[in-house]
Amino acid sequence: MYIINKYVDWACVGGISILLYIGIWVADINLHDYNIALIALILASFINNPHFIASYGLLYVDERKKLFTSAYHFFSGIIIPALLIVTIIYALITKNIYTIGLLVNAMFFFVGFHYVRQVYGISLISLAKARIYLPQWIKYTLSISLIPAWLVSYLNGASAIFSNNTLVAPSYTFYSIPYTMPGLDPIFKNINTPLFFIAVAVWVMTVLYVMVRYKQIPVTFIIAFVSISLWHYPLFYNSGYLYLIPLFHSLQYLLIVGAVKRNQLQITLGWKKFVQYVFNISAFAYLFFYILPEGLDKYIPYDKAVFGSTLFVAVFLLFINIHHYFIDAAIWRKGSDIAKLV
Repeated sequence: MYIINKYVDWACVGGISILLYIGIWVADINLHDYNIALIALILASFINNPHFIASYGLLYVDERKKLFTSAYHFFSGIIIPALLIVTIIYALITKNIYTIGLLVNAMFFFVGFHYVRQVYGISLISLAKARIYLPQWIKYTLSISLIPAWLVSYLNGASAIFSNNTLVAPSYTFYSIPYTMPGLDPIFKNINTPLFFIAVAVWVMTVLYVMVRYKQIPVTFIIAFVSISLWHYPLFYNSGYLYLIPLFHSLQYLLIVGAVKRNQLQITLGWKKFVQYVFNISAFAYLFFYILPEGLDKYIPYDKAVFGSTLFVAVFLLFINIHHYFIDAAIWRKGSDIAKLV
């Protein structure tokens, strides 16, 4: 009936994010007054960063035998990291800041798709736990309805902005790496509002279909779709809340990983192994997000006039984020051994 249990499920699927948003709105709280960027960074050390490392364990440990037998696993586990490493090395050798900027663009392009696919997967898992199974056409429609949430998350940063009464491509900095977004016509961002209401209509019709046929609807199904709306759509935009969205996404992910590891415990492992697993992913997260990149920035000479002072922090984040999106596309495919353990 539940992924972990009814309390953990609703909290991690998005319940915490919804309650926090409501609290901010009712109390008219400005999260920036509480140095939300620093708080989010601290929380990332315990939640966000381990969720990335967990995906590496699932692919390279739990599903290692498929790396050379499955096309999806080979592409995600071998080809993609090789391409990323070659691209980064090329950029460093040639001092090509534009290439690093392209990786930043790729990260922001894929992240919204990654988020909505996770919500889609969470919604189907929630239904399956209640023995509710949607017809293929409804699943397809539900999946398509999430595309606007992906697009608006990208278009909010990629659309052209007015500068001196002229539309120009927006420029930002990712750590010390300057980059420019494509500067797409703002009209694409504007059409997402009507698309959002169409998407809501699809979600409501899905709920009604389930209620009529099965006489019940898992609350986590509804929470998942409400949360993705609060995270992405401009109607609910809050600049302080934005910092915490990766945390909420990571909680969803760790809920599923927790279910996988719990079921593995019942089959092959023990509780000591589970504690060791949590320690290991936390230690590796600290190693790859802090110790290694910060050490390389400090001790490896490179042109700081071109790349700034936190080059390796930036490229480690880019590599892990982009690779993570492709890892998930492989290990959570329908019928995968990992997915069966949820």
